[in-house]
Amino acid sequence: MREHMRRAALWARACGAEEGRPFFDVGEYVAPAGRVTYYAKISEGFPRNSPRGILRHHTIGREAETHDEAFTRNLRWEPTEYLRLYALGRNEIDHVEITEIEAAAFIESTTKRLTGS
Repeated sequence: MREHMRRAALWARACGAEEGRPFFDVGEYVAPAGRVTYYAKISEGFPRNSPRGILRHHTIGREAETHDEAFTRNLRWEPTEYLRLYALGRNEIDHVEITEIEAAAFIESTTKRLTGS
């Protein structure tokens, strides 16, 4: 038990989480688990199965820190303010929650369309 407590103290110090001891979960700091929610941007002519674009919303760690990203024409996830602006009523494009599989299908079809392969 003494060795466990010594190692936990070392990890807590290395992660800057000494206040969490003795009940310190190194996993939350080294590889924070989180929840990812995907959304499809929809409008007239762009239904759920063929959206204008997709977004993902990360909720990470104990403090429920959030990050929003959009899959762009650069074929990568990039930061976006879309969901924050939508919540403020400053966006005219609607969105619906989709599954990870639907998001992957959109990424695959977009990649094929933009690269010609």
